[in-house]
Amino acid sequence: AATAVTQCALDGATRSLTYGELAHSKAELAATLCAAGVGPGHRVAVAVPRSVEQVVALVAVVTAGGAYVPLDLAYPDERLEYILADAAPQVVLVDQEHRDRFTRLLDRAGVRARVLVQGDEPVDGPVDEQGGEPVHEPVDEPGGEAGDEHLLHTGLPAVGPEDAAYVIYTSGSTGRPKGVVVPHRAVTALLANTRPDMEFGPDDVWVQFHSFSFDFAV
Repeated sequence: AATAVTQCALDGATRSLTYGELAHSKAELAATLCAAGVGPGHRVAVAVPRSVEQVVALVAVVTAGGAYVPLDLAYPDERLEYILADAAPQVVLVDQEHRDRFTRLLDRAGVRARVLVQGDEPVDGPVDEQGGEPVHEPVDEPGGEAGDEHLLHTGLPAVGPEDAAYVIYTSGSTGRPKGVVVPHRAVTALLANTRPDMEFGPDDVWVQFHSFSFDFAV
């Protein structure tokens, strides 16, 4: 991607992004998430319709060091409320149309999280879990020279292989849905192990036709 900045990375129903544009968009959103207190060990619920913006949101959360929790907008409110209460995200990313819905769901779930619409101005601090107001505290940063060097050059926290990349909830067919925390190590192993069989290349296209709350969507 770094050597093909002008090639198409995402082709959506209303717009497309090159790899260069994707990198810029995800970096902007990642910076906003970091300003909201997102970093390693924090979760961001993503409730964005299937679109270019949805992909940007997922990549931005991981770039900020957080773990994304995909929320299918077709889910009934009861299921969404349960997942929000169980996952306890720091931030919920939504589009403008669903801001009020998730504000209500968070209130009913008793979760103090910021509802952030993509494209909003950067916020000024993480959410105070007691009062729901922004607090001005630094994001936890990994120690060591490697982490410090990464922060110096990118302004974003470095993540390790054991840090969570995303949380997928099961169907709940045998009871309540259960959140499965997947670390970065597992994602890279999946790609490395399937690459010889899939023969991924620059001309391949992945069609996102299923719910992004389904593990196969990763």
